[in-house]
Amino acid sequence: GPWSTELPRMASTLLDVESMTSNRAGIALLAMALAIIGFSRGDGAQYDNNDTMWLNFFNDSQIGETPLGLHLDGQYRRDNLGLNNQQLLIQPGLTYKLPWGVDAGSGYGYMRTYPYGEHPVPRPVPEHRIWEQISKNWKVAGLSWNTRFRLEQRQIGEFTTGASRPHSFRYENRLRFRLLTRFSVPFVDDDRYYMKVSDEIFINAGKNVGRNQFDQNRAYLAVGRKLNNRVTLECGFMEQTLKHRDGQIIENNHTLMITLNADLFGRK
Repeated sequence: GPWSTELPRMASTLLDVESMTSNRAGIALLAMALAIIGFSRGDGAQYDNNDTMWLNFFNDSQIGETPLGLHLDGQYRRDNLGLNNQQLLIQPGLTYKLPWGVDAGSGYGYMRTYPYGEHPVPRPVPEHRIWEQISKNWKVAGLSWNTRFRLEQRQIGEFTTGASRPHSFRYENRLRFRLLTRFSVPFVDDDRYYMKVSDEIFINAGKNVGRNQFDQNRAYLAVGRKLNNRVTLECGFMEQTLKHRDGQIIENNHTLMITLNADLFGRK
């Protein structure tokens, strides 16, 4: 099918930061994609502004001397500056270091979305997903870069009126592309501190998608500190722009991000 032939080519292109940074056409295409995913603020759209806070934990550890690794992330997302539930996400997985410097991974995710904002879901909505990804680290223009391409197969709960449990699950595909860079904090003479900048684009695909083929965009800026050889702590701001399934409601979520990154099980 088209997925099997197109996705490897797309992933290879998206992962190649050197090509994007040295090729004006690549930069123009990326800029165009970001502009399109600015959610074409068309007539009739309603905007929902929320002040949110995400508490994140990410662990990535290699298993001994093998190319296998363990991944686990948990994200507790809160609305109204932390006072109310927004979402809960738990994602375990396995990673594998490929010979040519690309990391591959796959895993399972469980998400629960709670009613929040001016246009809430009527009740907590469960979601089960399987994900696959490839990523690569680069050194370009004196900076450390990471590109990641992820696919998700999502099962999203659907409810009949008044029901407390989903009567079925709607299947959707989603593609995600993230570009991230990390560098030293200017004017700070301490290499334990760093800054991180990233942008991630989400695109829905498949016959069950509503009017939100361009699902969301996440722009992120953070300052981090290395606590020891295994743990870093980050505090930053994320601007999440998210389009609802009906295509008429656009969320602007102004998000305080507190993130603990760890390697708890690897060999150091």
